[in-house]
Amino acid sequence: MNKLVLQKTGKLRVQLVVLSGVLFLLLLAASPPTELRTSRTMKGQLNCSYHVLKSDTSVLHGPYALYYKSHLVEAGRYTHGQRTGVWTFLNLGRVLEFKYDYDADSIVLVAGYEEQRALAQNSDCMFLGSSLVPYAHLTSLVGYPSAAYEADIEGVVDLYMDISAEGAILRRYLGPGAPPELGDAVLEASRQLPEDWRWLPQRVKGQKQRSLYRISIHFELKHH
Repeated sequence: MNKLVLQKTGKLRVQLVVLSGVLFLLLLAASPPTELRTSRTMKGQLNCSYHVLKSDTSVLHGPYALYYKSHLVEAGRYTHGQRTGVWTFLNLGRVLEFKYDYDADSIVLVAGYEEQRALAQNSDCMFLGSSLVPYAHLTSLVGYPSAAYEADIEGVVDLYMDISAEGAILRRYLGPGAPPELGDAVLEASRQLPEDWRWLPQRVKGQKQRSLYRISIHFELKHH
């Protein structure tokens, strides 16, 4: 009886392998041809590799990876121009920030959060992407303001963005203590952030709340 069972199991495995191979070939044939592209933005701080359709190179389709300098900060997949499936967002050193499921439009995992199962009910306000992305955009736009550089002014600028329950920026303002030679430049640069960016508003007991998102930028002169 044992020998018969083994023979049947062996035949079943062969059938499964053949079936898997057929399915793989069918999926491969159904997938539209793509080509790999790369780009550099924000004065070389942000670099990405992605795939586009050969039939329309304006449409992203396939694996996507974004790097802050040499650090991987975003990884996921596009399907006919839309982000699909679970994306991973990281900080420097590939430290996980969170994962987001675009199909379900929900947070999957947040690093350091004790109640992962309660994310649909309670979560903090976040940028829908690596936090390094808005930081890189701001710092590349601002540089070191000439008036502050000439006056040897250093400091920290805290930029606050008032986020609506729908994830849009309602207003921007600076935290206390920011030198005007630095803060004014950061505030002006914040108005140039892409309009199609999304923020995830804070959730309290399942309800999206108007909330604040903060970006801190440290200005330090290297010749000191």
